[in-house]
Amino acid sequence: MKGIVLFLFLVYVPQHNSALNVSEGVKSVQLPCLSSSLPEDTTVFWERHGSNPSTVHQHQAHLNEPYLQNQHFSGRTSMSADALETGDLSLILKEPNHSDSGIYICYTYREEEGLIAIDVVELQVKVPQHSLTINVYEGAKSVELPCLSSWLLKDAIVVWSRFGFNPSTVHQHPDLKEPRFQNQHFSGRTSMSDYAQTFGYLHLSLKEPQLSDSGVYTCHVHNNEKEILRMVVRLQVTGRPTIPPEIYLLACFIMVGLGTAVAAFLWHNTITVSSVVVKEGVWCVKLPYKIMVHLPEDATVKWSRCAPESMMVHEYCKGNNHLVGQDEFYCNRTKMQKEPLKTRDLSLTLRDPCYRDSGPYICTVYKDREVLTQRVVRLQVNVPQEVVKVWDCAKYVTLPFKTRARLPADATVEWRCSKPENMVVHVFQNDQDQLATQDEYYQGHTKMNDYPLQSKDLSLTLHNSGYTDRGTYTCTVHRDGELVAKKVVVLRIKMSEADVEVDLPAKTVKLPWLIKANLPAEARVKWSRFDKHSTVHVYQNGQDMSEQQDNSYRDRTKMRENPLQTGDLSLTLINPCHGDSGAYLCTVLKDRDLIWDRLVRLKFKGYQLREYRRRSRWHREQAASLKQ
Repeated sequence: MKGIVLFLFLVYVPQHNSALNVSEGVKSVQLPCLSSSLPEDTTVFWERHGSNPSTVHQHQAHLNEPYLQNQHFSGRTSMSADALETGDLSLILKEPNHSDSGIYICYTYREEEGLIAIDVVELQVKVPQHSLTINVYEGAKSVELPCLSSWLLKDAIVVWSRFGFNPSTVHQHPDLKEPRFQNQHFSGRTSMSDYAQTFGYLHLSLKEPQLSDSGVYTCHVHNNEKEILRMVVRLQVTGRPTIPPEIYLLACFIMVGLGTAVAAFLWHNTITVSSVVVKEGVWCVKLPYKIMVHLPEDATVKWSRCAPESMMVHEYCKGNNHLVGQDEFYCNRTKMQKEPLKTRDLSLTLRDPCYRDSGPYICTVYKDREVLTQRVVRLQVNVPQEVVKVWDCAKYVTLPFKTRARLPADATVEWRCSKPENMVVHVFQNDQDQLATQDEYYQGHTKMNDYPLQSKDLSLTLHNSGYTDRGTYTCTVHRDGELVAKKVVVLRIKMSEADVEVDLPAKTVKLPWLIKANLPAEARVKWSRFDKHSTVHVYQNGQDMSEQQDNSYRDRTKMRENPLQTGDLSLTLINPCHGDSGAYLCTVLKDRDLIWDRLVRLKFKGYQLREYRRRSRWHREQAASLKQ
């Protein structure tokens, strides 16, 4: 029944700053925690929430001060002797088992700084997928731990061992060739079949199972050359119920009800995790934390971050905001309600959230080094994707990126294009453009504003080169491997269209296209009928290619001189007729890549009405002839 109550306190925890997954059976696991070098008077605490007492390990230089450690971790934890000097505060946990799973927090404490959370680690110790679980009541005659092999085990040695015991050997078969160091806890209580190696029946029989026999057992089969088989079996020995099942079931329901009530009242004793998602560009975001129980007025409320580095975000102490140790990145950006301990609203408001603000925030309420309550809030600031559309009438195109985030003066700004291929578009570093790092295609075609980090305007101006510029552009601001700001811009090129309507008869008609965007001198200009797939006019290598024209347009088309230099790609059609009515497509290509295109629809006034009347008269004549 005790297990039922404890189950009610389990809280689902999403991914934290660090997440470790290990399997039972490993010798040890390292819970990482890195910091800068710390003074010698610093005390390091590792705590696990949900445990009572919560202290897993305590470390202080040159001192072996006794502390109240949770006995579950006794003799299984250690830290580096020079941890304060090197800043490596990682914790080594020996022989991790499934019950060690949970959330671990690394703290540092100094009299003048108080309690600071450095890192949060979520440890998940998994039982191997191939393992079996055997349940048996205490007092049974024996229990069998299964292990089968389909291989011929003529010269093999079978060793059954118990995880966490020293010596770990439970049983060895055969034990003739080498001495067997069996743990005395199992002396005279284990046996295996005499035909184990012949038939692969490697089951272990354990007599009179006890509660202390519960644990993880490994069946290890090997010879002098290699390992043949390893199988993990979990044995769970439980006491027999001493009350009738009906009363036991009723008691369970009662305990569940009581446990729910207690959990609702003491919910602050268990670390809770919430998530907040917001878009970059909003004025503020709230990291919520409202408590239900009374807290002492002289307690300290501290909001902190442990990634990408340890930072103090906001502190409330002795009735005032204590911002002396606040990280510069959060100066004038944080706010808490008045008298938060009285109102029980410990929420933190963060102004101008940016991409760099994403990550886990820890709110810790403590008094005299004792943690009273705590919450983790995971903030995700999403960078909205912006779409920019451009036509041929623009000579330049701007990829916008203005931010309210605080940008370090020594940061690097990098624009890259990821589609259709990954290329470096522009780099700004050390107060100047780094043109040598640009992709050759963009050299001489990009520009950024002066002092972009100071003005917070990281927009990039491109020479409008048409379809070859379309794609996804990503701007990142980073310093020492840390991503400070980010923006994604999708550039799309729109096809231009025009309608031309003239009266017949006419000597000429002009299909217009005056383009201001950049045109390469080696490009190929082609006018064609969109509805009939016939070539109307081709200009390439500085001359008209009349041999590529359709016969119906020979000597009837004309373009201005040097169209690629002037940007006037208009086509003049001489002696137009009714058959010229339709859609015309002009394309500009370079090395078979489409750069620009334009659709022009040509119509003749009155032509459709006359065509309708002509066809109607023909149908009437046909009907009359058939009637006769």
